[in-house]
Amino acid sequence: MRFEPGLPIAAVALWLPPRRQTATEAVAAGLIDAQAVADNGYLAVTVSDELAAPQMAVLAASDALARAGWDPATVELGVHAWTYYQGHDFWSPAHFVAHGMGAHRAVPVGVQQMCNGGAAAVEIAAARLVADPAVARAVVTTADRFAPPVFDRWSGDSGAVYGDGASALLLARPDDGPAARQAPPVEQPPPAEQPPPAEQPPPAGRAPLAGRAPLAGRAPLRLLAVTSVAASELEAAHRGDDPFGPAPRSVTDEVSSRRTMRQFFAGGGRPVLAGLAAGCLHAVLAAALTEAGLAGDDVRYVALPRLGRSVLDTGHQALIATHTTAEVLELGRDTGHLGAGDAAANLAVLHAGGLLASGECAILLSVGAGFTWSAIVVQAV
Repeated sequence: MRFEPGLPIAAVALWLPPRRQTATEAVAAGLIDAQAVADNGYLAVTVSDELAAPQMAVLAASDALARAGWDPATVELGVHAWTYYQGHDFWSPAHFVAHGMGAHRAVPVGVQQMCNGGAAAVEIAAARLVADPAVARAVVTTADRFAPPVFDRWSGDSGAVYGDGASALLLARPDDGPAARQAPPVEQPPPAEQPPPAEQPPPAGRAPLAGRAPLAGRAPLRLLAVTSVAASELEAAHRGDDPFGPAPRSVTDEVSSRRTMRQFFAGGGRPVLAGLAAGCLHAVLAAALTEAGLAGDDVRYVALPRLGRSVLDTGHQALIATHTTAEVLELGRDTGHLGAGDAAANLAVLHAGGLLASGECAILLSVGAGFTWSAIVVQAV
């Protein structure tokens, strides 16, 4: 999906808990073996001791709103994505996040597309901004907390270790600026002999466009394109041979993608996964460049999902090099894989570090179980 001339990204924020558990500590505690640490390359993961995932999302969203100078009441859409348990059963974390950040007029939407959920949430929010003139501002959040004992963050997966954290990204319509938000001209009063028409209030849940504060300065980034490719025949990789259960954890009392993946591979799934993964990554990168109207040497960086090197080194660098000369970044070595939040977290690091000069572009890659691959193309303003 291409966005012309690009959707303003008014702010992006990453919220991480203050505590980190190092790989050295994890090995000493028997949580992972030293060879697995060497294979995956993680130095530490972020750990939330108290805050649940949606609570972290509220903190990230509040930070982003403050940076952009947005009044939360001017947000029409809130899209929240996650991978793992959000703290309650039979409940909507998206509504909690909207409530917590004060976006009481926003329509909350939840996205549960596993670790590609953050990219899917950006795509959904952007499409809504383009399609619906009544929606001018959207907040996209992600948050995950991979707490024991049900989730083994260090050894539950063979290709990643998991860190806790949240992200927020603010998207706006291209016309969501000072000129678009000037007060309308004052109408002349009707003749005295006629009663003035009654003023009609705006529809419930909508803030009138001219009544909201403009963007605080120019948005620092813009969204050029989002592309996605799926291979749903790989869904069994995270289902394995388990029967369908009637309730959470009724079949097994732990979450272990290592176990289900082993079962999937035993049935001949390894070459299928490898082949489809390469093909889908090729397809999503090619589509991203085409949709954004870029050549391979127009891209400054490609940021990889925060997976382990045992996964990322399996042809990723060589495959990406067939599409672009961009520098490839691995940014998760001291956080772990942040579930649905990898893409937004990587953008937050690029922006906070000033790594993108004006006019430079980056591609944020994302992948999630199921499987779905996405590429988000952004440009510094």
